[in-house]
Amino acid sequence: MIIKIISTLIFSIAVLCAPLSAADIYFCTDIAGVSINKFGMKTSNENTKEITLQNWLVDTNKGWRREDVEGYAGACEINKGYVVCRAEDVVFGEAIFSIHPDDSNFVLTYLDYGLDALSYVGTCKKP
Repeated sequence: MIIKIISTLIFSIAVLCAPLSAADIYFCTDIAGVSINKFGMKTSNENTKEITLQNWLVDTNKGWRREDVEGYAGACEINKGYVVCRAEDVVFGEAIFSIHPDDSNFVLTYLDYGLDALSYVGTCKKP
């Protein structure tokens, strides 16, 4: 009985100490963006450039961040082949960054509850 308990304990410790899975890293670039609120809509189209396009880094173990910002946001998971990173700690809202299973396209959407929505679409590549 004691041997069984000890072997179970050793197995549990080994599982807990196992290294985390290797992260997938993506470099993503916006192609277009849109902001919608009760006053209207702003876009990143060629004529107006009302929204600044960004570059993003996604690390599936850390979340995502703008290229020029230090801290990562959200937690990532693989869901039906999609990389889905969610940040639910955005002040009065939430954000979702998702990458298509072909690893080349993404959408990022911020929802500011009751005020507006901001979405970007673009392409990703693995370095």
